[in-house]
Amino acid sequence: ANVKLGQTDITSYMVGGEFLGVEIPLINCPQLNEYTSFSYTCSNDGLYATCELDKINRKINIKYASQGKTLITFIINNMTYVFNLTVYDVSINKISSVLAKKKTTKLKLNGYQGNITWKSTKKSVAKVSKKGTVTAKKVGNAVVYATIGNKRIGCAVSVVTAKLKKVVNKAKKIAKGTYSQPKRMQSGYYDCSSLVWKSYKTIKKYFGDKHYAPVAANIAKYLFSKKKRIKGGLSKKNISKMKLRPGDLMFETGAKNGRYKGIYHVEMFVGYQCEGFDSQGNPVLGTLWAARSPNYYYGNPIGRP
Repeated sequence: ANVKLGQTDITSYMVGGEFLGVEIPLINCPQLNEYTSFSYTCSNDGLYATCELDKINRKINIKYASQGKTLITFIINNMTYVFNLTVYDVSINKISSVLAKKKTTKLKLNGYQGNITWKSTKKSVAKVSKKGTVTAKKVGNAVVYATIGNKRIGCAVSVVTAKLKKVVNKAKKIAKGTYSQPKRMQSGYYDCSSLVWKSYKTIKKYFGDKHYAPVAANIAKYLFSKKKRIKGGLSKKNISKMKLRPGDLMFETGAKNGRYKGIYHVEMFVGYQCEGFDSQGNPVLGTLWAARSPNYYYGNPIGRP
């Protein structure tokens, strides 16, 4: 029947650490039956490649779990076929960026040798050039991404005012110090509410007290009394729609401490990170915090100073 492989040499890409696969059609292949024999060998075991013969659709499915090159030899009903597979692990240099208006950042892909087309989910907020330079246009959030084959890889970009950028940077710096409630107001030390107060002090926002950091419950009471509460709080909807902005404050509630709404902790939101894309091409977003690991919180009220 003069059966041939539809392709004998493929370059494939693992995007964002996601393990992909390739399909090789069998050209001029007659109907295969249950007695069809199939075996394969790979010259490079490091790719952890597995191959399967799809007898109904007459194609070979290859899956892999690492980057590299391999020569795969197939044997179908005593006929030998050879296939070259090259896999590149593609990553992006940033998955999160907070920019002051008019500032720029450069996005790069590692492990990809083809042409790159960059796009932004909201050009009015973050504009991207053909070479991956992102320019902050106005306050808001967007995801800037490149498409590799049928996959996307991107960076979550938050555009803030220069003042708010200063607050976020200060919060990250304070969080590198030592946590201590007794020494919370001293240099090099912090607790949750003094971190917030010290950070916003840089732009002269004090939450009702210019001289000493209020506790988390009092910060929440101050903001909510001024109608600074974000509807929906830290919800999946608000995260996916990028309704939060760096500098927003999350409050944990429920303690029987006699304080406003039982609030016992405050944490500063400092941006999103792009963790991939779903099957519809929508970005999957994670949350970043000044003094906690990514995605540490969920379902709590949010206030915006």
